Amino acid sequence: MKVEEGAVYAEKDGEAVEFKHVDMVANAMGVRSYNPLEAELADCDCEVVVVGDANRTKNGYRNMREGYDAGNRI
Repeated sequence: MKVEEGAVYAEKDGEAVEFKHVDMVANAMGVRSYNPLEAELADCDCEVVVVGDANRTKNGYRNMREGYDAGNRI
């Protein structure tokens, strides 16, 4: 997967897929706190909201709720 300004490039069933006119990307994976992306985005001119296990480990429902709430704040 690759994310660029306004577009996301991914793969589905072995085929390349491009999503254009993208305003927001949410990425959720893992079960331990791991968050190197926040430091990489520190200089971007955007709000970075760390949710889910990247913020701190907890159960799946709370992770989904944090993501949902963060998305609604935008």
